Amino acid sequence: MDGENDAAQGGTAAEAGQAAAAQANGNPAGAGGASDGTEGAAATQAAEADLAAQVAERDERIKELESQLEAQETDRELALVGCRSARAARALLGDHDGDIAALKAAEPWLFADGEANANDDGQQSGTTGLKPAGTDASKATVARWERLAGLSDDEEKE
Repeated sequence: MDGENDAAQGGTAAEAGQAAAAQANGNPAGAGGASDGTEGAAATQAAEADLAAQVAERDERIKELESQLEAQETDRELALVGCRSARAARALLGDHDGDIAALKAAEPWLFADGEANANDDGQQSGTTGLKPAGTDASKATVARWERLAGLSDDEEKE
């Protein structure tokens, strides 16, 4: 136990790594085991290689999460300025050095408040392709509404 405390408190990192590797193999430091040092060195190298692999894996995962976060932030900013298609906008953002304002100026059709799709009032123009409600002016419909409104008592007009 004294060797373990020395390595943890004032020893070098290599000594601490060797103590940890020895404990991982079931050889507590200073237990008086019969080893010639090569077994401990191999265990230390294996532990260091395993640690390096874990750190590399963690760093890769961090980069992946940062990339996802950046994409979400870009999508949020695009939504705030009225982007119609974040996917299309992200594809074009590279041409404008990631500047959303420059993209909006160059590609107004991609944004809801673009001049290409708005009328004089600033309202969105266009059609749904459906017949407008309330435009059925057939005689039967007009007669029914007159009767319901109390303007006519003729039920035979329907």
